[in-house]
Amino acid sequence: MDARGEMYVSGVDREGCPSWTWRGALHDAAINGSPDKGTRYLICTMERAWAVNPSAERLLVLSDAQGASFGNYEHRMFLQCLDILSEQYPDQLKTTFFFPASWTTQAIAAMGFPFLHPETRQRFRILPQHQVREGLFSAFGEDQVESRLGGSLCLAAAARRRLLEEDPAA
Repeated sequence: MDARGEMYVSGVDREGCPSWTWRGALHDAAINGSPDKGTRYLICTMERAWAVNPSAERLLVLSDAQGASFGNYEHRMFLQCLDILSEQYPDQLKTTFFFPASWTTQAIAAMGFPFLHPETRQRFRILPQHQVREGLFSAFGEDQVESRLGGSLCLAAAARRRLLEEDPAA
């Protein structure tokens, strides 16, 4: 986990694909210093999640917007991330869970969706507060979802985990 707990490696879905969590309410552009620095950290977090299971072809994102407001929104970083994800990682995104659905999250999604390919857009699931647990459990076992979201995942252990699904003899 990073010092603020803004972005970190989280659980593994039922198919062995790793995930990472971005807690938007903890984002502070002043601390990041620049949109470039924030974007690099996002990519670093994504690559750390991939290290959990290097043989996984895709990964999942849990975009937790609980408590987030437009004060946490950084437009230049948002555009940079969309560009990098769509150009460098177009098929690696399995699902992004964006929750809880609120006016703010809907507005942010509406700004970004026009920049995404329709196939990529279909991989976003915007969950209202009362469907967050059910939505996450559709992809993850209870032991792979954080306790604050209704599961029993220990984040400290998740940060150190590494799965090897590939045959080492191959």
